Amino acid sequence: METVRLFDDIELIKLVDISKKLGIHIVTLRRYIKSGKLKAQKLGNSYFVSKENFKEFIGGGGTKR
Repeated sequence: METVRLFDDIELIKLVDISKKLGIHIVTLRRYIKSGKLKAQKLGNSYFVSKENFKEFIGGGGTKR
């Protein structure tokens, strides 16, 4: 999974990469963002999730897998 480094201490993951990694449709992930279940930032036309928020999402029962 490719990450984008923002400053020195923040790594961001593209939403499309999370979708592929977890096997969850990107529309479902966008719904999670809208409902607050997944924390993300929109930069331009793409959503990005910090590595910390991604770990919290998968560790906190964000998916039912």
